[in-house]
Amino acid sequence: QGERCNHLVPCASAKQARLAVNDLRTFYSKKVRSLEDQAREAQARATAAEKKLRESREKWASTKAKQTARLAVARLTPQDQVGVVEFYGARQWAVPMQYARDTEAIERAIGRMEAQGSSILYPAIQEALFALKRTDARYKHILVISDGPDSCAETESFGNCQLPCTVGSHTDILDRLDADAANP
Repeated sequence: QGERCNHLVPCASAKQARLAVNDLRTFYSKKVRSLEDQAREAQARATAAEKKLRESREKWASTKAKQTARLAVARLTPQDQVGVVEFYGARQWAVPMQYARDTEAIERAIGRMEAQGSSILYPAIQEALFALKRTDARYKHILVISDGPDSCAETESFGNCQLPCTVGSHTDILDRLDADAANP
């Protein structure tokens, strides 16, 4: 038959060669499927680890934001006024504007606040500014404490989204708020 057989190329019939090729295909197909399964499992573990890390970072940032707010409240006197506006999508008063006489209740309200995703700052700052304008305090401050950047520009649901509050100076933001108040 003209086949040359040696220790490197064993002699085999055509049928035996086809069976050997099929065995190799089966073997390598199983290996490839096994490697694909391992890759999917590794990807799932990596995705779970990334989610856990992201949640851990968010919790840390939220904890730091709450600690900062509590420290700010602790420095107030009973003659000072304080209010806390949440800004996770809809502006909502966690602590309505009031004199800082019961700082423990204010700190508990801050402790109950939960990070709920996006940080849409503009409406909350607008709400805080309107409340400050109604007070007779000599000094008025808006303290923005967030666990993330302003995400207003990223949301589709907020119909009249302004530029992120982090763009420009505080006077630019106040000018914009005054202009919005003058032209509703």
